[in-house]
Amino acid sequence: MERWVRSQLRLWLLLLLLPPVPGCQKESGSKWKVFIDQINRALEIYEPCSSQNCSCYHGVIEEDLTPFRGGISRRMMAEVVRRKLGTHYQIIKNRLYRENDCMFPSRCSGVEHFILEVIGRLPDMEMVINVRDYPQVPKWMEPAIPVFSFSKPHFSKVLGPVISHEALSEEQIEAPIHQSTMISCILLGHFGKEDPLFGQYILPVLDGGTSSEKTWSAAQWPWKKKNSTAYFRGSRTSPERDPLILLSRKSPKLVDAEYTKNQAWKSMKDTLGKPAAKDVHLVDHCKYKYLFNFRGVAASFRLKHLFLCGSLVFHVGDEWLEFFYPQLKPWVHYIPVKTDLSNVQELLQFVKANDDVAQEIAESTMPHTEGCTEECWKDGWMDGWMDGWMGTAGLTKSYLQTAQTLTSRGTGQDCKNWINANSHLPFEELIRTSLYLSTANVIQILQLFVYLCVDGMRMVCNDM
Repeated sequence: MERWVRSQLRLWLLLLLLPPVPGCQKESGSKWKVFIDQINRALEIYEPCSSQNCSCYHGVIEEDLTPFRGGISRRMMAEVVRRKLGTHYQIIKNRLYRENDCMFPSRCSGVEHFILEVIGRLPDMEMVINVRDYPQVPKWMEPAIPVFSFSKPHFSKVLGPVISHEALSEEQIEAPIHQSTMISCILLGHFGKEDPLFGQYILPVLDGGTSSEKTWSAAQWPWKKKNSTAYFRGSRTSPERDPLILLSRKSPKLVDAEYTKNQAWKSMKDTLGKPAAKDVHLVDHCKYKYLFNFRGVAASFRLKHLFLCGSLVFHVGDEWLEFFYPQLKPWVHYIPVKTDLSNVQELLQFVKANDDVAQEIAESTMPHTEGCTEECWKDGWMDGWMDGWMGTAGLTKSYLQTAQTLTSRGTGQDCKNWINANSHLPFEELIRTSLYLSTANVIQILQLFVYLCVDGMRMVCNDM
């Protein structure tokens, strides 16, 4: 917090001392004044939120869970599961169970990793989590359907987990142990986490203390060494990205933006008539001063990572939300860009002409991101949501029964014990051992193998 305040004071001072635009060009000067006034107004009304207890996100929790204050019935949960609006999870006596089917196994593995980190503090419950790109529940649907998503547009309802709670008998929780917990720990530990957008290994930026890479690239590329060309790489998941690609072809010194392939790519028509560019690792984005964040099919999911570069983020549009978006303010944490990009050239000219102002905005976001994403992404989404709502909502209780379609994903202690018992083995032997133990689908295992990570497996499991 103190670091953020010092940074904002520097930004205010810069704005006060900002000299007139050279050349006495009144039109250009007035444009800069418009932007500077917007920054000043944003700073005047912005109140930084303490990240110490995740209270920044209480408003999001309240808003999203208000439709369920009357309770979540057993019938409602059964209907959600029947309609297959997401992946069905249960937590019973601190053990996590999941249905066998998961559309995106690597995303389910990510969900399970974070649940297992806090599972010792969670009551018995069940939930349906949508791991697709697009939310499955429109806001106008009545009654409200308890399905939780990674992101949502303004017309959709819920961003986090649903709970129902009841004590169970020993007979109700008997289920065969599924050893996929072990393969998940190994693969996530050795190969890192898969990002829904990039589809490749990215820096494990949410692993506090064990992942020095999250600031390594930013330190390698301080502001004065960064390239002043605006930068974007991504697939054509939304036509809203087209204007930036076309601007790059017209003005390559202003913007370096190209389309990459995704699973839907068929021809150069899908990359606006040009060959697809190669994928670029997130760490290499940090070489550039100005980075663009667009929606794709849903929220881009890259925004939290871009901030860690210490670069200035140009955030396009405001239709989509992840749970931390409400705490980010335009002109304080990023440069807002109209959805049609009609003002993008003017904005780029402004930041290039006012480099010190751009630097202060970029660097003031770093402590905010580091402080608000670490524990709150884990505890705020699971533990905080559960504890806060269980204490006030009076939700309708429903009996949890371990369905035959759900298999155990284990407990955090299971994972830790297994890792400790096998930590002396070389990596190849660990893989052979885990494959022998696991009944997981071979395709799922191969999908997880592609996310190569140099960190050891304790990155995921050491604090469980």
